[in-house]
Amino acid sequence: ELNTYEVKVTSPDGTASRTYTLKITRKKSSDSTLKSLSATGYKFDKTFASGTTDYICYVPKGTETFETSKVTAVPTDKYATIEMSGDLDRTKGENTFKINVTSQDETTQTTYTLKVEDEKSNDGDLKSLSVTGGTMSPEFDKLTRTYTVNMTNKQKELTIQAEPEDSSAVILEGTGTFEITDAETEHMIIIEAEDGSKTIYILNITKDMTPVTTISGTITTENTNKKYIATIKLYKAGTEETETTGTNTTETGATETTALKEVETGEDGKYEFDVEAGTYDVVIEKAGYLKYTLKNIEIAEGDKIDLGENQLIAGDINGDGEIEISDLVGLNDNVGT
Repeated sequence: ELNTYEVKVTSPDGTASRTYTLKITRKKSSDSTLKSLSATGYKFDKTFASGTTDYICYVPKGTETFETSKVTAVPTDKYATIEMSGDLDRTKGENTFKINVTSQDETTQTTYTLKVEDEKSNDGDLKSLSVTGGTMSPEFDKLTRTYTVNMTNKQKELTIQAEPEDSSAVILEGTGTFEITDAETEHMIIIEAEDGSKTIYILNITKDMTPVTTISGTITTENTNKKYIATIKLYKAGTEETETTGTNTTETGATETTALKEVETGEDGKYEFDVEAGTYDVVIEKAGYLKYTLKNIEIAEGDKIDLGENQLIAGDINGDGEIEISDLVGLNDNVGT
């Protein structure tokens, strides 16, 4: 840029003069930086700064073309020149967009680079959340972040299952099976979204710490397949009358009272009742076997009584509480001679 100025000097008497010419040339700038850089509708991975030349530009997933017209670049020096890459065809793997800035004096050049990537999801919500070994409330909703889980005094472990709403999200911690030993426990489930943001769901776990009171035992029979399935009934002491205590017994004809609890053993013959402190009778029944009764079992709160192993005697085919000729006849009719 050239500016010319003339200065005329005249002598005091006006008889002589001289003109001086000044030619002023502005020094060309060597600045090749940008003052601002943006892409309409898209976000960068960091805030623009003139001295930072590399950026990630996030575009919606499925964007096939990155258009030059979306990019606005303003040089710090207005006389610097800018040259940009053409449109990128992302279907062909073109993902690097360059902005070249050349200083006015053409002595320096700075290249700003945009790496074009699909935008990362910030969805860290859960699609499902459930527990086994306790009761969770309220009912799961992905926008509800805090839940209460109640466990009984018999439940020792809590299994937590969860699934992210977005397949790109990752559950960092909080799922699996956990031993719960305290009355109050805060448990966190942490999900990391694709963009690195984190979402936390909280389970406030309350466990009943009242001591467990149980009566348990095992039954066996003489069969060879070692499957000892039987029905075990629990009564308040004295409400189920039998002739003998602790043996295979017969009814006296009294009306049988409804059992407080009734369970079926597994094939291993094991059983267990949760009870309150008190005195109980336990009656063991199996079709084709004499009934077995254990009476006046006293138990205090928090105790665990194991009645041990009791063997049932086979042969009561007609279920009258005795093994007699009629049972042999019934056995012969069913099995043959």
